[in-house]
Amino acid sequence: MNKVKRICMAVCCVALLGLSGVTINNFYNTKADSELVFPQEFVIEKEYVYGQTFIVPNPEQVQIETGTVVSKAISVALEFPDGTVKSDGEYTLDKTGEYRLSYYNANGISATHKFVVNKKYYEVGKDSSAKYEESLSCKEGTDGISLTLKSGESFTFNKPINLNDYSDGVLDVCKIFPKFRAEYDLNPTATMVTVKVVDCFDPTKFVEFYVWCGSAGNSPYYAGAGASTQILTGLEQNKARPDQMTEEYEGEMYKIHRVRRYQSLSTYGKWLSSRYDAEIAKHDGVTLLWDLSNHQMKARNGGTTYLITDIDSTEIYGTNAFDFDSFFTTGEVVLNIEAYNYAATSFEVEIESIFGMSGKDLLNGTVVDNVAPSITVDVETTLDNVIYLQKGKVVTLPEISTKPLDAVSEDTVKSASTPELDTEAKFTALPFNVISALLETAP
Repeated sequence: MNKVKRICMAVCCVALLGLSGVTINNFYNTKADSELVFPQEFVIEKEYVYGQTFIVPNPEQVQIETGTVVSKAISVALEFPDGTVKSDGEYTLDKTGEYRLSYYNANGISATHKFVVNKKYYEVGKDSSAKYEESLSCKEGTDGISLTLKSGESFTFNKPINLNDYSDGVLDVCKIFPKFRAEYDLNPTATMVTVKVVDCFDPTKFVEFYVWCGSAGNSPYYAGAGASTQILTGLEQNKARPDQMTEEYEGEMYKIHRVRRYQSLSTYGKWLSSRYDAEIAKHDGVTLLWDLSNHQMKARNGGTTYLITDIDSTEIYGTNAFDFDSFFTTGEVVLNIEAYNYAATSFEVEIESIFGMSGKDLLNGTVVDNVAPSITVDVETTLDNVIYLQKGKVVTLPEISTKPLDAVSEDTVKSASTPELDTEAKFTALPFNVISALLETAP
């Protein structure tokens, strides 16, 4: 995933030091032939899964081998992908990317072990489960994911897509088989299941569908949708009750249900065909669709495609109509599923497709992010405010401030005072007061 940040000199200099293959003389002083020797009980892998616990071995238990010379380590630094540095202890690997585990001896010689942390395609809360099945119970012979969710926990599909790739067409968000109730005359095990399309860089930004099931003997399942900045809505068109259809949308009259998020009673919305588990199976589940050409939200159920709502319609949302261009950070999103208002210990959902992926594509692989971030700056470069960096030359930067800007947390910014740089990458003329780090190595 590629995110563009706008930052000033303090952060740009950090990026220049830490992201561009530039080393600081006498900072690491790592010998090319130095190796770490860990105690036998410690096995340091080259790859870990996001969320795992990692124990940093105490320096007293680690040796540094430099050729035939063996020395004891006296200190350790675990550098997270965001630049945060920790000492020995136990930590949750809560950042994806490359970690550097460096040990130092009394003479300043160090050796570093690098490892990466990646996310699995999907994950659930600790008491929930997500299992790939070669034959779903709701659709025999069809591969998919079987979910068992506990209250307060959710399922996240971490393999991102970019919504900009679907700007002229319809995104098949997912096809689900929610198991609300075995029979029509039973109360649901949970009243609502939601599917969120979530911004990769800001989880508070999402577009959400819901499917709601009422009490025993109530009418069919209902669906609604809306962005995180909007109320959820569902368009109902019941021509037998024209008195209820009081609002106009694109030349037709509707009853527009405006729904408070995650309420258990009287949610309603656009009615669907299914009423209980067997009908969900018979009607080939519920396929949730987002037409990114006009931002109409739809659901396919029982052979019919229903219009749920239109999130960028001023007729429905007035001044709070959805604006795609200003809403998402880059357009890259993941998917989240959660249930609400439990009346049982768990809620089951089967998934046939996510973002158009189905079958073996839903096997739980690993998400590897190979796209480096990019950095741009809002400063005009002139002949009077540049310094020139050349490959192979040493340059001294002036003292810099490390005041965090634009939500960059203090513990992710490393201070540096007039460091000497041995440049290993090729740079162009850069602003003196705001330095743009080029993240690709020169040929």
